[in-house]
Amino acid sequence: MKEEMNSEVDWKEIKHGINIRRKVKPLLNEFYDKFLFTANIEYRHNNFFMIKVPFLMSPINTLVGLAGVQDAEFHKTVYSEVKKSTFEKLMPEITARKHLEKEKTIKIVEDYFTASGWGLIQNVDLQMDEKKAIIVLDNSPFARKLKGKTKFPVDTFLRGTLAGMFSKIFDDDIDCVETECAALKGKRCKFIIQKSTKFDFTKPIVKQQLKLKVKKKTKKEKRQPKLWPLGAQKLD
Repeated sequence: MKEEMNSEVDWKEIKHGINIRRKVKPLLNEFYDKFLFTANIEYRHNNFFMIKVPFLMSPINTLVGLAGVQDAEFHKTVYSEVKKSTFEKLMPEITARKHLEKEKTIKIVEDYFTASGWGLIQNVDLQMDEKKAIIVLDNSPFARKLKGKTKFPVDTFLRGTLAGMFSKIFDDDIDCVETECAALKGKRCKFIIQKSTKFDFTKPIVKQQLKLKVKKKTKKEKRQPKLWPLGAQKLD
């Protein structure tokens, strides 16, 4: 019965939960409290679920070792897998709960990761028509742990998540590059999100974080006969 009641999120009820929370001492933070007060967070079969989307709590040190690996190809692989999983599995679960506007979906995901301890995520430039966004991140737990100990930007998990999320929202192949990282210098991290074809692979920071995608030949291009220079002999 409880699962049937929670199959659709009642956003009015959640908003009411926020108003209740403001009158009492917060349990966790505003984001999680509104789901707690409206019974949209469950712990069953030894797993956590938020509006039926499974999640877990983990000490940051269990992931720092992966984030700190000094191998660009390793990070490219992790990024690609996180992007794929976010696009194919996480985003359909989020969007299936309610038909939300794209901006609202972005805000919910940003709020979720901020409230879950990934740092303060802020969308500072969203260009829906151009399929581009700029995200800044303050207080990254990975950057704090690895500051001065890495030669690579360290927010690979978040970078892959953003790429998968925006690929779904923009309905295109979107990639994400961390152009500034607090683990290297500065106080915050910065992410450029745009169509894969818009990135300049002559720049070292792009080559370091993304795999160069080879354009697949169309059926028409495959059918075209190869032209040989006059007098040249084709070798079998």
